[in-house]
Amino acid sequence: MFPLSKIFKKAFLRKLAFYLLLACLFFILYKLHNYNNLLNKLLTNVDMAMKYQLQSKYDKAIDLLTERLELLPADPDSYYLRGLTYFGQSKFEKALDDFKSSIELDPNYVESYYECALIYMKINEFDLCLSNLEKVKELAPKRIIGIDFAVVYEKKGKFKEAIELCEDYLTKTSEESEKLFPGIYEERLEALNKLKELEGKFK
Repeated sequence: MFPLSKIFKKAFLRKLAFYLLLACLFFILYKLHNYNNLLNKLLTNVDMAMKYQLQSKYDKAIDLLTERLELLPADPDSYYLRGLTYFGQSKFEKALDDFKSSIELDPNYVESYYECALIYMKINEFDLCLSNLEKVKELAPKRIIGIDFAVVYEKKGKFKEAIELCEDYLTKTSEESEKLFPGIYEERLEALNKLKELEGKFK
């Protein structure tokens, strides 16, 4: 027969292993609960930030997105969304910093290149505007490029590129534009014809 001390020792070890396993399970469940809370908070922050953007409550949107970036510092979407918010406030330098950060994290982030191009157009940095625009075309050939960029090509004396942009824009958006803004297609077509006249003069 086994001595009683050995029996008690084995029973004690089995109970200890059971309680340790139980403690581990509770710890995992606790962590999962915290993770779910964190995930819900992150998703809520994005939703609320976008609502604040639409309501022009930019400071509140920025606070939420900054909080999200503290938790997810390598998230390109958060930088992009905060950049849009700064853009809405006309804080172009901060917006550019955020768009560039999103590009550093994701070099194929098309919309950040596009927003950079828009800002550079607004501040008359036309070379930087066009370099970002070319990157957009390279990464997303089917993306619609705003017709306003034709002005940048025109100012740089690139009439051929300006005309191509206008023609591409009119081809892709003619039906939708006409439904939303009756008569706008004819106006843009007239602008295109003027560009062609200018190109002829500078040849």
